[in-house]
Amino acid sequence: MSVIAGDALARGLRNTFAHTYKQTFDGMSAELGKWISLGVPSDKIQELFGYFESAPHPSRRGYGDPVKEKGFRARNYTVDNVSWDLSITWQQHQRLFDQLRDLEAQAHMGGQNFARLPERVFFQYLAESTNVDLLASLPNAPDGAAIFSTTDGASADRFGVSGGNLLTGSGITTAVKIRDDYHDAIAQFLQFQDTEGQPMVDPSDIQGAGVTVIYAPEHLQIFKESFIQARTVDGSNTPSNVLLDAGDKITLVASPYISGDDWFVLQNAPQVPLLVQTDAMSLTETVQTVDNSDIARTTKKEGVFWQAIQGYGLNLPLGAIKVNN
Repeated sequence: MSVIAGDALARGLRNTFAHTYKQTFDGMSAELGKWISLGVPSDKIQELFGYFESAPHPSRRGYGDPVKEKGFRARNYTVDNVSWDLSITWQQHQRLFDQLRDLEAQAHMGGQNFARLPERVFFQYLAESTNVDLLASLPNAPDGAAIFSTTDGASADRFGVSGGNLLTGSGITTAVKIRDDYHDAIAQFLQFQDTEGQPMVDPSDIQGAGVTVIYAPEHLQIFKESFIQARTVDGSNTPSNVLLDAGDKITLVASPYISGDDWFVLQNAPQVPLLVQTDAMSLTETVQTVDNSDIARTTKKEGVFWQAIQGYGLNLPLGAIKVNN
């Protein structure tokens, strides 16, 4: 489908509001580096990543006893590189007689929208949603489970703790319930274990860098009351907000990509990135004009085309918890 520019050809048309759909949606793009390892170079249709599980910890050895020998194993996972493309075309006369004088500039916004792709994929993973324009399916993490799960692929407690990184919430009807679930999530992070049964998350990482709480915009008020309001009603009492009193570092994000009552707690300094983005071919732009295209010369159809070959994979989701309501 080509650009439909008929309404822009009307004589005397003013371009005062031609910028209406030119606002740049930054969203969380500037923050994604916390959770996505962006632009990892790739030269294969499928990249293979791996890591070793935890090294053994020392234990007491009695005099005369043999040394306790322990090993560890390796894990790996794949990331498929796929093609991301966009084509925008228009008839030559539409460009020549465009009274908004903005057709080409608006078309080139399509290329700028590639910058939003990592964020869209990030939230596809977070919401575990189906989107025919993004990833066809969401691969499991290297431990064999989905991004949020109570157990790993072997049906053991994920990260060595009951509930894994998928907690049952108390609902979002009151600020007290939300704060209780928030504290449960932080406590859950601190109970995560490595593959040797030792603590995995350094409390100072959470205390120092803080966390980001992501929720649906429809719940803006109750989340502000939960995390920002200095005093909240609890029965006949109006106690001070324990989160503010404790100085917890919390960033609130009401994301338009999220809907429903579920919400998420993400570490701002996770031990490993949540996702990895491979880059086999960075974004390229090709312009179709009568100077370089037989199609443009014979049909007067001009256009601009973009393509990139990149992949997205799920790492071990140690830094993310879903509060499931």
